[in-house]
Amino acid sequence: MEIESLAVGAFQANAWLVWDPASGRGALLDPGDEPERIRSWVEGRGVRVEILLATHGHLDHVSAAPGLKEAWGGIPFAMHPADRFLLEGLAGTRKQFGLPPVDPPPLDRELAQGDKIPLGEGFLEVLHVPGHSPGSVAFLAGDTLFTGDLLFRGSVGRTDLPGGDGPLLFQSIREKVLSLPGETRILPGHGPGTTVEEEKRSNPFLAGILDGD
Repeated sequence: MEIESLAVGAFQANAWLVWDPASGRGALLDPGDEPERIRSWVEGRGVRVEILLATHGHLDHVSAAPGLKEAWGGIPFAMHPADRFLLEGLAGTRKQFGLPPVDPPPLDRELAQGDKIPLGEGFLEVLHVPGHSPGSVAFLAGDTLFTGDLLFRGSVGRTDLPGGDGPLLFQSIREKVLSLPGETRILPGHGPGTTVEEEKRSNPFLAGILDGD
């Protein structure tokens, strides 16, 4: 499985391109903004994106979805339904930040814990990890976990936005992330990657939860 990222938009969110090199079939995770730039980047790699996936519904992770759906023949857009309210408010939220309005894409597939998204010979497994938002999910691909805005290198996601829940966020991290093998690679929604072991060792926000406190 091949993985590349592109930081896009005013919030420099990571859009992740994941594909099977044998077939050229792939998925695009968190199409946050700049649809034309994303399209050029993807098509320059010869990847056939078959699905758009969002870790959650905030504007910096979904704003390019409508443009990419249109450009790529109406491919499906998938997200957890608990974040539908964020998707429906996309145009208004972008206006608050002084960004051009974007109509929300239709939610073609509702994701749930344990779902498997086929990807060539492999798949992405959906982990429901609420806390940053009610419908936040992570995507597990072998020894790699795409965490969205749940967990970053040396930090964690905000919980002061609509639908955020601090205790739930730390529960999600403890049960769904820190339970994975230490060598598991973490690829977040913003910034550089890390590993489960590195975050256990050095992330100051995780002190006190490793033993379930």
